[in-house]
Amino acid sequence: MAVYCPSRSSTQHHIVMDEMRAEARREAARLTNAHEGEIAIVESTTYGLSTAANVIPLAEGDRVIVCDLEFLQLAVPWCQKREEIGIQIDLVPNRNGIIHLDDIAERLTDRTKVVAISSVQWCNGFRCDLEALSSLCRQQDIWLVVDAVQHLGALPLDVQETPVDILACGGHKWLN
Repeated sequence: MAVYCPSRSSTQHHIVMDEMRAEARREAARLTNAHEGEIAIVESTTYGLSTAANVIPLAEGDRVIVCDLEFLQLAVPWCQKREEIGIQIDLVPNRNGIIHLDDIAERLTDRTKVVAISSVQWCNGFRCDLEALSSLCRQQDIWLVVDAVQHLGALPLDVQETPVDILACGGHKWLN
């Protein structure tokens, strides 16, 4: 099996790759109105969500809210944390395909540390009121983790206007 390096050297190839990553960070920051230093380039939305679950300080008995419409990969990292350290997962049921902010608010406790949600649901296109959810999480000092893979590229998202703590989005859907 032959391996081909398109550059004149592997060093040059890595320099080009670094430049491409830097450009991707600039574009992601521009797209979301984030600061470039807030952007991390990772391999997938799933990896970003897993990273979120691993960097947020959680302890046994802490609670994470997810809804029942979520794509499996949004829930998996929190299920792993449940097995690893004993967090609790509070599942918010949808009502006719809609996730109501009141239903999320009703499940908040003093142990709720994270709300993890897709800004646009993969199965039916429901778009959550991210602005209101962001406000609720800020008031309660709760981490807001957002899967925006069905959102970015199709709809605007300004994280200065609608703060989220961690936003994960792959480039394979609306971003092409």
